[in-house]
Amino acid sequence: MRAIFCSLLAFPLSLSTGTAYAQPFPIVDISVQHDEGAGMLQVSLRANDYDFAQLISNLVFTIRWQESSTATLSFGASAWCPAPNQALPLSPSAMVVPGNGYRYRTYNAIGFTMLGDLVDDGGCEQSLLAGTWIQVYSIPINSDPGGSVFEIAADQFASDDNREFYISLNGQDRTGAIFTIPTAVVEEPLPAPALLLIPNPTDGPVRMSLPAGTVGPVDVEVLDAAGRIVLRRIVSIDLPTIDLSEVEAGNYLVRVFWSDRVDTTPVVVQRP
Repeated sequence: MRAIFCSLLAFPLSLSTGTAYAQPFPIVDISVQHDEGAGMLQVSLRANDYDFAQLISNLVFTIRWQESSTATLSFGASAWCPAPNQALPLSPSAMVVPGNGYRYRTYNAIGFTMLGDLVDDGGCEQSLLAGTWIQVYSIPINSDPGGSVFEIAADQFASDDNREFYISLNGQDRTGAIFTIPTAVVEEPLPAPALLLIPNPTDGPVRMSLPAGTVGPVDVEVLDAAGRIVLRRIVSIDLPTIDLSEVEAGNYLVRVFWSDRVDTTPVVVQRP
């Protein structure tokens, strides 16, 4: 499966990569989280060390769950990079039950345009930001009786059948680690986001809700869809506001550097 994907991309890559991209490509990790309330699996990617807005040549991952479960998985979609994009289109295989106690469904994407390209040109106007989990796909779950455990397969069957997690950036294997968040019933509510922007969408200033005990000031960056920093400010915790009046209309990410971590949240800038 993987060899076929790579051979299909040999010609587009010669046109797309060239010698202009001297920066090393990041290793990319993957994670899956079961949102039982919404009946969804949320699949996220995380770039390590470097932002990336170029070509995801090939992405393969397989979800497995108990053979005894009646649950099935649907096609899946992406709000982050919606159809009919050609940068991260999702194509699933049929469900497979090999008799080893699990059901499997493999998802793959072959990219023909850059993540950061305009939507009108088949892109996503997005980038994978270094050290930040980006939710790229939502996969609906059907007929789940409850208690089903979904995870990204990294077992003997996935290996033998060439279904293991694999990601290629600009034609280079940059496969990282698999992180599976437990998918059993969540007994405690998830914590509220550490960073909220109000209002969002906005046409000017936005106020940031800061966690209790924040020691300031804090560094804030605003990144465009290609991962470029378009605005950088030092924000006082007494007046935690950042003005986006001079930023062009579009989708952005606000990245805040706390003393012990970095949080990122999207913001939409609109113009009258």
